[in-house]
Amino acid sequence: MDVRKEIMAYITTNQNSGALLLTGTWGCGKTYLIRQVRDELNKEAQYAVVIVSLFGIDSIQGVARKVKESVFKIMMGSEEQDEKESWGKKAKSVLSSVTAVLGEFSNYAKGVNTALSINPYDLVVVSSQISCRQNGTTVKKELVLVFDDFERSKIDKIELLGAINDYCENDGIKTILVADEEHIDGDEYKGFKEKLISRTIKVRADYANVIWLIINDYKETAQGYKDFLENNIAEISLLFIESRTDNIRSFKAFLMDYERVYQTWTQSGIPTEHMSEVMYSFGAVLFEYKNNSYRENEKYGYLLADGEIKKKYSDCKSEYMLNSLQKWIVSGDWNEKAFVKEITYRFGATERAPDQIFLYHDFWDLTQEIIFEGVPIALQKAYEGKLGRGAMINLLQRTHRLKKYAISAPAEIDYGRISKGLDLREEMMKSSAYRVYING
Repeated sequence: MDVRKEIMAYITTNQNSGALLLTGTWGCGKTYLIRQVRDELNKEAQYAVVIVSLFGIDSIQGVARKVKESVFKIMMGSEEQDEKESWGKKAKSVLSSVTAVLGEFSNYAKGVNTALSINPYDLVVVSSQISCRQNGTTVKKELVLVFDDFERSKIDKIELLGAINDYCENDGIKTILVADEEHIDGDEYKGFKEKLISRTIKVRADYANVIWLIINDYKETAQGYKDFLENNIAEISLLFIESRTDNIRSFKAFLMDYERVYQTWTQSGIPTEHMSEVMYSFGAVLFEYKNNSYRENEKYGYLLADGEIKKKYSDCKSEYMLNSLQKWIVSGDWNEKAFVKEITYRFGATERAPDQIFLYHDFWDLTQEIIFEGVPIALQKAYEGKLGRGAMINLLQRTHRLKKYAISAPAEIDYGRISKGLDLREEMMKSSAYRVYING
């Protein structure tokens, strides 16, 4: 079942027969999915999708205020939550400035001040259609209310369902609940839920698709990092599946943390051909530490924990488990000098073969001499099935760049022989005589 299509079908239908419930375990991607739908629809002129988190709210009055705040925000032309400064404070700030000016030049300042002392949210009418500022004009939009983190509210769930029912049934607003029902107790809840919920969709994480979406939407700080993630999506997916964390937030945090590693490494000038293997091992330690499974032994330090990680993660190897990164994970103290020193010692050989320089060094730092020496060697290795997946990707990308920018090269790539080389590589991988590591 395509959950996203089902959500869109509920929103776009002309009938309103009750609320829609999205349920699934914590971290399975429910919120990420509904935000994707919101971002897409809010760009258009027909729907205004407002997400209201119920996390920690302890009163029905608090829910009503949060709804008005969120609706007011989208009416003013902003679609995402601003945690630093609420729109209410901004609105009051603007109104106060106007009041101050009127106070100097108008006899009606006192009356105006009284009027402006009203909370601006009290003026917001939450209805099935609202007027929104969009692209400099005002448009009428159909309101869709999404109540996220239902199970994390401190309000009695029956009382909360009754309040939400007012929006859905009495006001005719399309309403979506997002919850993990495994954390909601009580037969009374189940009975009352049936009166409000017209349909329940269980979200089972399609991790391959979710991971692709997250990487595709990633806003990089370090140039080239998103391309690096896309080129290594198979390894990243394997890592996440083997971690068994089922938590999208932890996955996104892992990508953000490793961007610092990527940026420091690429700026250091140290060859980066083993960066993907280090990423995999870094992620394995990070996920296990967050799961409280990566613990220090009084006698052996982290030696036993490292051994358990290697059992769980199929491609985790000692040579790629860097001490500097493990210390960062455990202590939270990022030591850039220690990291650069370690990768220099492990991966910074002073003399490198021309084909390795061609495949892994920054493309725009390659000299004509390296291109003429390295290309034939790299191509021959590819034809003989001696290049790993990452190296093969680099070869194809770089030979394409040479052609695109009309840079002289000593040989043209033969895609027929490349195909045969891939077949040979596959045979090697199946043979017990070889142990092929990702990216060769």
